[in-house]
Amino acid sequence: MRSTNHTVETADGWSLAVTAFESAESAISEITKPLVLFFPAMGTSARNYSEAAAALAAGGCAAVTVDPRGVGQSGPAPSRHNDYGIDAFLEQDWPAVTAWARQRYPGRPLVLLGHSLGGMISALYAGLTPDRVDGLVLLTTPHVHYRHWPAPVGWMVWCHFVAYAALARLMGYFPGQRLGWSSPVARQVVIDWARWGTSGRYQCQSSGKNDQLLARVAAPVLSISFSDDRNFGLRGAVDGFCERLESAEVSRWHLNPDEVGRERVGHFGHLRDCPQLWQRILEWLEHS
Repeated sequence: MRSTNHTVETADGWSLAVTAFESAESAISEITKPLVLFFPAMGTSARNYSEAAAALAAGGCAAVTVDPRGVGQSGPAPSRHNDYGIDAFLEQDWPAVTAWARQRYPGRPLVLLGHSLGGMISALYAGLTPDRVDGLVLLTTPHVHYRHWPAPVGWMVWCHFVAYAALARLMGYFPGQRLGWSSPVARQVVIDWARWGTSGRYQCQSSGKNDQLLARVAAPVLSISFSDDRNFGLRGAVDGFCERLESAEVSRWHLNPDEVGRERVGHFGHLRDCPQLWQRILEWLEHS
């Protein structure tokens, strides 16, 4: 297995760190094997997806992990003086990375593999550019509207969204690293995300792009959730997101941990030591 680090420049001047994973199998595989781009959960570094990317590369895919702006190696980190919203991901980072990857791996079908927030944005991008995306894999990607959580938990979710947005406004960024998250998050990203959670509408701040884009997704979709992911990837919330993909053919897997050889999976456990899951995903990619 060989991995190489690269830098992708966005139109607004940000340098994004990406890592390409290639094996002997992926190097000689037919060009019909897909190119899979990994877009992470909120504030989660690309290094957490290395094992999964290597598993897909070993199966013949070209696999690329991505640090979006402000995350991992794509610094600087969010701060009072370094802010942006989800628009920046949708209009700058995703287009730049997909264009770079298509140039590096011409002719391969393009599959966006998004985790949680990375899946939400990937689906919006697939609706924005339906002619450029050939498939979507959504890992524990929910519709974040608080009403998808049963009462009284749903009201607690609403309170969390309101509190997170208020803290982000107060601090000028969201200090996730102090609250058990992996890293800080940009102020406007958290405000956009919280608005989605409280209103149920995927409305971006500056561009006006909204969840009507989800209805335009035409590529085949695989959506995966786990029975022990009850906080972020609740089954009903993931189902709710899939319902918005009304023009797409959706394969929906809700799995128990033992179905992928694990005792626990939750929201992040599928990223390591979960070869059975990635083998199943490879098989879906081959037949979709």
